[in-house]
Amino acid sequence: MSIAVVQENYCLSFINQKLTDTFGWTLEEVATLIQVVPLVFPNQDNFETGEKKFIAWADAILASTSPTRQFGPNERQILCKDGSIRTAEVTATGIGNTILVLMNDITKRKIAEAKLEEYAIKDDLTSLYNRRHFMTTLGLEFDRFKRYSIPLSMMFIDIDYFKQVNDTHGHPAGDKVLKALADIAGNTFREIDTVFRIGGEEFAVIMPEIPLIEAVSAAQRLKKAVETTEFDLGNALVKMTISIGVSMASGAHATPNLFMKQIDNALYKAKNNGRNRIESAP
Repeated sequence: MSIAVVQENYCLSFINQKLTDTFGWTLEEVATLIQVVPLVFPNQDNFETGEKKFIAWADAILASTSPTRQFGPNERQILCKDGSIRTAEVTATGIGNTILVLMNDITKRKIAEAKLEEYAIKDDLTSLYNRRHFMTTLGLEFDRFKRYSIPLSMMFIDIDYFKQVNDTHGHPAGDKVLKALADIAGNTFREIDTVFRIGGEEFAVIMPEIPLIEAVSAAQRLKKAVETTEFDLGNALVKMTISIGVSMASGAHATPNLFMKQIDNALYKAKNNGRNRIESAP
């Protein structure tokens, strides 16, 4: 457990060896207010704002009349001497005119939690976001569209005759196609667009702040990129095509489900009209 003692003048008078081992700093390097503020507010650009926050935190503890005078535990990011940032669970207790600060390094736990959260929303095969995250993201973007009238376009993508790849070359070959298409899609769209794998050979792309005409152009770029790619299945090189349905949200779409249904209909039309094509729904 890392330990520090803060005096009523907001300076540190003691830190233990564990704190130095964990974060790299010696007492001489963190003793004064001007030294410690950037370390406990590493994402605060303005020093004066961080200084005010630190003073307000210390004053609240020193002025506390509660029996324990204990604040926390709270999570806080701490800047280390090597430039990295670690996450600590911080508990502060007022003792006379000083503050005893206990810091438990929980960086590994936070990294593990973040990985678990990512696993819950990522597709294992392609590393794209999965259908669960697609529904969450669509709900948020659709709310933004309804509230602020910000353009929102979306497309559904289906790999043409994908079953034939699995039947002829085996499921591992089909997996190679899915991963390759995910890579192509990831290199085709803007940074603010999000690509999802929402089914077996079905993908979706949510495109905020873009009108239908530009969404169709993006679909055309993806279609061309796919049909000009030779997919390496390990034992064969094959050509693939995709069908795409695309639309832009409008006042006629009262819910995300109605928006999805319109794009589904456009995708069905693209497949029914011969595949390897794009259909848009105004």
